[in-house]
Amino acid sequence: MREGGADRRGQLPPIPTPLKRILNAGNEIELYQYPKLGDHIYSQAKYHDIKGRVTKDGVAMLVVTTQNTYTNQNGDVSHRKENAMVTADELRTKAQLYYDDLQVGQEMPPLVIGPMTPTHLFRWSAAIENWHRIHYDQNFAVYHDGLPNILAQGSWKQSILPRYLKDLCLPDGWPWKVQFQHRAMIVPGDTITVWATVTGKREAEGLGLVEMDVGMRLQYDAESCPGTATIVLPIRGGRPVPYPFVAPKGA
Repeated sequence: MREGGADRRGQLPPIPTPLKRILNAGNEIELYQYPKLGDHIYSQAKYHDIKGRVTKDGVAMLVVTTQNTYTNQNGDVSHRKENAMVTADELRTKAQLYYDDLQVGQEMPPLVIGPMTPTHLFRWSAAIENWHRIHYDQNFAVYHDGLPNILAQGSWKQSILPRYLKDLCLPDGWPWKVQFQHRAMIVPGDTITVWATVTGKREAEGLGLVEMDVGMRLQYDAESCPGTATIVLPIRGGRPVPYPFVAPKGA
């Protein structure tokens, strides 16, 4: 690691603190377009906020908020991140969900994942090159870090809610925003039910904006990732949702 700097391109320099353990506490994601084959994707990271806190048990902690903006070779923003429903064939022919179809209080079809296995976790670690031992070495996780088992990665969890919202919106809606916290740990043997409930509706510039409570509930009813989301759906007889997505003014 270079003195006072990051050890690889795009990585932020370390924060000078005696605190050692790092946990992913939550994420906020805004999505504007999907990358295409041949695109060059660039990531710009920055520290957005740093706050010192003391827990109710008297333990000192730092709450660090980073912001990553991803752009393509043209400078277009792909997405910004502040750190079984249907089959694939059914998704390809899925009927469009319209803004007119939803009511406040309506529960959306859930996505059920699991039971999770160590293979699921190791495969994700290999895919993203995350070699922290708490995700694949059970002895290390249990006897060194005092965890109940190896843990599902925060990055895996943060991929699931956007995927679920994307599938709800197909083919012509848009999963605009989602933010959530990491609460209960996910370990091998767990089954996850991804859910969403409509909490609000509003129209903006001819588009239907739908607010939702979302989460990832475990088999014993613990909520792993409570959060909120905004999806954009076409209104029957209205204009199409633009792609790349352009947020309505003031929305």
